[in-house]
Amino acid sequence: MGRVAFATSRDQQWHMSTWAFSYNTPLSFQGKLYMARMSFDPKENSDIFQVDPPPPPQGHHHVDVVGTTSSSSLTLPPPKLIATIPAEKLTRPVHLVECDSQILVTGYTDRSWSHMIIHRLADLITSENPIPVTSIGDKALFLNNVRSLSASSNGALPTVVSNTIVQASLANGSLTEYNLSTDAWSRPMDGCILHGPIFGPCCLIYHIYTCCIREYWNKGQLCNRKKPCRWRVKGKWRIGV
Repeated sequence: MGRVAFATSRDQQWHMSTWAFSYNTPLSFQGKLYMARMSFDPKENSDIFQVDPPPPPQGHHHVDVVGTTSSSSLTLPPPKLIATIPAEKLTRPVHLVECDSQILVTGYTDRSWSHMIIHRLADLITSENPIPVTSIGDKALFLNNVRSLSASSNGALPTVVSNTIVQASLANGSLTEYNLSTDAWSRPMDGCILHGPIFGPCCLIYHIYTCCIREYWNKGQLCNRKKPCRWRVKGKWRIGV
């Protein structure tokens, strides 16, 4: 169970939600928070929730001086269910990721975890029989339980392959790449998140994947579960960061 920290543009400190919620893969998108809730039983459905921004307090007036208006009365609305995904259409683990100004929902076609599938969240909300996304163009999705992101396979990132999904293998922690065009799996580079990368031209993929895990990228370190993740400077002042 977790609580949500929130603040307005005029606040000087964070506020905590009055409610707690068990969720996975939170995604902030256009001022709202989206979260997936999955059951431990893969045969059960998955739910997508949306958290709206706090409404302005009653009698609120515009104030030019930052911090002079108290927002202690602000409360964050509780999560509201916006979509239920039948297990036969999309099997856990479910990830939410922003791509081309829309939210995509990724998962598997069945419990064999052999074939991945993508849906637009907007389609899951409005349609009883949503059509899966078969191509994400020149984009690649990087999935992680903490954060997921998309990257473009343009000239600036030559090692990123278009129309693919990159994530850690459920079996051994190595990075795997699923190609939506060929419906095939491959390894984009050597090394794994358990022992670290084997450096070479393809390790840029590993740098991008590390951006999904805040506890490593905010310290300038590559994801490596075998090494301690700590600040090199003033570490004792950064506990919990």
